[in-house]
Amino acid sequence: MNGKLFKKVLVLWGSMALVLLVPQVALATHLRAGNITVVQTGGLSVKVIVEIYVDLDSEVKVGGAGEYLDFGDGFRIEMPELIADDLGDDVGYVKFERSHTYNGPGSYIISWFEPNRNPNVINIFDSVNTTFYLETQFTISPFFGENRSPVLLIAPIDFACTGVAFQHNPGAYDPDGDSLSYELVIPYKGRFQEVDGYLDPNDQSFYNTIPYGQGNESGNDVPTFTINEKDGTLIWDAPGDVKNQGDVAEYNIAFIVREWKKIFGVWTPIGYVRRDMQIIVTDCDNERPDLIIPADTCIVAGDTLRAVITGIDPNDIPPHPVKIEAFSEILEPDAISPPIATFPAPASFNDPPVDVNFEWITDCAHVKDQPYQVVFKVTDNPGNDGPKLVTFKTWNITVVAPPPVWDTVVVNLANRSDTL
Repeated sequence: MNGKLFKKVLVLWGSMALVLLVPQVALATHLRAGNITVVQTGGLSVKVIVEIYVDLDSEVKVGGAGEYLDFGDGFRIEMPELIADDLGDDVGYVKFERSHTYNGPGSYIISWFEPNRNPNVINIFDSVNTTFYLETQFTISPFFGENRSPVLLIAPIDFACTGVAFQHNPGAYDPDGDSLSYELVIPYKGRFQEVDGYLDPNDQSFYNTIPYGQGNESGNDVPTFTINEKDGTLIWDAPGDVKNQGDVAEYNIAFIVREWKKIFGVWTPIGYVRRDMQIIVTDCDNERPDLIIPADTCIVAGDTLRAVITGIDPNDIPPHPVKIEAFSEILEPDAISPPIATFPAPASFNDPPVDVNFEWITDCAHVKDQPYQVVFKVTDNPGNDGPKLVTFKTWNITVVAPPPVWDTVVVNLANRSDTL
């Protein structure tokens, strides 16, 4: 090869490399959070539902070349390019559904992969060049009947204030009545691949101007980062300062919602949903609103359960307006047999205290071993004083069968077969 031709090849190779490398960085600016759920639609067929939350500061769309949905059986498809709905606060939402039929029963890892996460996630090394990966394990078995993965009703993006305890709950339920548990995990960048340089949000390096030993909301202990394994409430008590991060600090965390089915009297894990979510922290002056809910209760099927849920705000006069929302399978029209419970959706924020009436006319079809969980969420509206903050509380309701009712019994001694 002569010198001129060699130089041309080098220039061409360099141009191709630049074309390949530049889009990776340019496109790597949008993915915030997401999860996958699965519904068995009959036999070996399923419907896969992918929900993605993106950064609307980027013009990049979800899907396209290099983004794919893998069904876990050797078959995968390229995701189409999708336009996100605007949820406000620079957060967009995309929902994608696709049907698939397997060749036989089994346990499958269904995954979604795309470059890349949005930039400046401070607890992941080089997030802008870190791929985004979600997965759900789903089991098809002739012994289970038609299976459905856990359903997560509450979006995986929330805002937090420095020094104020942060809460999140996915509002999960299992449509088949299976038991659920929750566990924290490290976000993935690929199958069995944890992201590089991950740090829990309560790592000491994120507390620059706040003494670490006083980093919780009460200012008397180290900050903690935990999830309740039974009801799914995640608590970060409390976020550190953002002085060295500008006005906003973004963190990504992940947890698993694991599904347990009772098989031959033993609770056995049969699948999970892995949620990757984002917490956006700002340095603001606000206190979380609070909820007053009933104690966990037991009700006899056929009776009507009524309660008042109250939302309050601890901020100085005037307190911030609040709204209350409720999430549960008993509030989902397609989740349980009618009649379902009622809890009016908030029309707007109102001055506290705010009272909302809950009612459920129970039925014998609602009897089950596990309690029903109702997750209540109260959100305040501080206006220009900072982001909206939330508090979650869970109410457990157990529905039991009514006691047996005996008819009058008459013994006819004349029909006795034995003799005295």
